[in-house]
Amino acid sequence: SSEPFDIFIMGFIILNMVQMGATFDGQGKNMKVTLDATNIIFTIVFTAESVLKIIGYGRSYFENSWNKFDFFVVVMSLFDLVIANIDFQTSGLLANGLR
Repeated sequence: SSEPFDIFIMGFIILNMVQMGATFDGQGKNMKVTLDATNIIFTIVFTAESVLKIIGYGRSYFENSWNKFDFFVVVMSLFDLVIANIDFQTSGLLANGLR
């Protein structure tokens, strides 16, 4: 664990909260595209954080409750990206199974 790394991640967490709060009903297409793109960037950063911590801490990474929570959030974010990019009209059995 390093202080600059922790500050960098905390900054991304704050920016991510602002990004999530920027979503509103009736937002324009450009706003939606921007929010979708930033969501992908945040997911990549948080996934990289988890991977680096798992490499650095090994199995002890999962002994910390906050790390377990972070890992769960990363997995759900990746799942959200997959689901958001499935075309439910043409995906056939996969889409039906996920519904």
